Amino acid sequence: MTMGTFANIGLAERKKRHRAGVLGLSLGAVVVVAAWALDLGSWASVASAFLFFMGFVGVFQARARTCVALAAQGVRNMDAGAEGVEDAAEAAALRAQARGVLIRSAIATVLVTAVALLVS
Repeated sequence: MTMGTFANIGLAERKKRHRAGVLGLSLGAVVVVAAWALDLGSWASVASAFLFFMGFVGVFQARARTCVALAAQGVRNMDAGAEGVEDAAEAAALRAQARGVLIRSAIATVLVTAVALLVS
């Protein structure tokens, strides 16, 4: 089931964000494992938070069918190029969905980073 009432990205754009998100999450996990294996300390695990955040943003954007940057600009890309969102209520709903993506990403990042710190 997808999240959000409105969409501002099409299927191809969602796939791009999902792939980028999975890459970010994977790289974050690699950094945490490397930090643990090389005994680099907790700073490396904390540094992985950026990768985790970007990864979660990508995955959650794809799931919510909402690009955070496009929502902030009042634009959509349904795979045929950027176009303005003319309906004010829809634009406001997209901004709210984008805030939700960022909030969920931040919460997930804090949780994953906390676990990374526990194992480092």
